[in-house]
Amino acid sequence: AHCVAAAAAVCSEKAWGGCDGVVVIDVGGDGATATPLKRSSGGALTAAGPSATDDALSGAALTAALYKHCVTFLKRRSKIDVADGGKRAARKLTIACTRAAKVLGAGAAEADVTADARR
Repeated sequence: AHCVAAAAAVCSEKAWGGCDGVVVIDVGGDGATATPLKRSSGGALTAAGPSATDDALSGAALTAALYKHCVTFLKRRSKIDVADGGKRAARKLTIACTRAAKVLGAGAAEADVTADARR
């Protein structure tokens, strides 16, 4: 909703120049969705075609990448194998990675992944 509002604000200004359309990109939990919009003769924005979604840019994909990075990092730096901790250790690390992904998705430049080592 915020992206569409931003596109509408650009449309109403004289900054359009020779542009006839805009692509609104919404990165959310399910993926990144690109929606092409065109400017009508009255200046309103209307859909110019179907939206396209890429699941590779989803929150779940970011969480999985963070999880994989943390597992590799712990093995290399601390000689800790998350698999030795069982399902509970994997779940704790996944939850920590999900929290970090949400922080990054909210616009932060960095996020900490914190999970205890107790069983």
